[in-house]
Amino acid sequence: MRVVELLDDWPVEALEPLLPWLDTALLCRPDGFPLGGLTERVAQWAVPVQPRYPTASWLQRLAAGESVPQARLTRTLTLEPFDWRGQPRWTQAQWRRILAAPELEGVAELTVPSTLRGPWLEIACSEARLGGVRVVFAERLFPRGGERADWLLQAPWMQRLDFLDLSESLDHSLAPLLDYPDLRIGHLMLEECWISDDAMRAMLHWPPLLHMRCLNVRMSGVHPREIREALETSPHLHADLTLLGLDIDFPLPCVAHPDLLPAWEKAT
Repeated sequence: MRVVELLDDWPVEALEPLLPWLDTALLCRPDGFPLGGLTERVAQWAVPVQPRYPTASWLQRLAAGESVPQARLTRTLTLEPFDWRGQPRWTQAQWRRILAAPELEGVAELTVPSTLRGPWLEIACSEARLGGVRVVFAERLFPRGGERADWLLQAPWMQRLDFLDLSESLDHSLAPLLDYPDLRIGHLMLEECWISDDAMRAMLHWPPLLHMRCLNVRMSGVHPREIREALETSPHLHADLTLLGLDIDFPLPCVAHPDLLPAWEKAT
């Protein structure tokens, strides 16, 4: 994005016609889609997301209510209104202006850090104009579940996602996730949520599984032999659903992933 930063001082009327060309040029970069440790996750997304973060100067100008056309090239955003000392970077009014800016409607990947809290969390979940979001990382929310997860699951930009990571974020009952039957999620990560057998049975009758292609419950303490009946009788399973993290020794009405054991168990 350094090339785009060089254009920050250009007049708006001269910069706006260049944005489609810049978008195409950035997409053509050979290293524009680094996989790294996210290879498995990226493979599940309908459209891979190119990491393009807004610059600090763009956010400052949006917070001041300015028009920042080059911010339309942003594709990834972290909802972090606090600095390393835990002090707010923005007032609540500035935070509202940032998240309501039409320039950020093209954001496709969103990270919700464990530090997002209080009114700043409520503003992000109830007022943000982030209709283009398809990937959300909300792992390690503290405390697990509770009010913070409720706010997130009610957010308009959480209703239809290709990928949602709630690892280490919910307790054994999966509350409050199962209270939202209308979510549409393509790939759900629930690693290390320590899911009880009863909660897993309830999940396998959860309507959103009709739209889900991958459910990952690695290292969550699930005992799959006790949920066979739930799998066989569930009316809410996508025909191509892949289960990750279950040590399965019986046929399933959905596709079982061949890599059944967590990496730490294989190492031993």
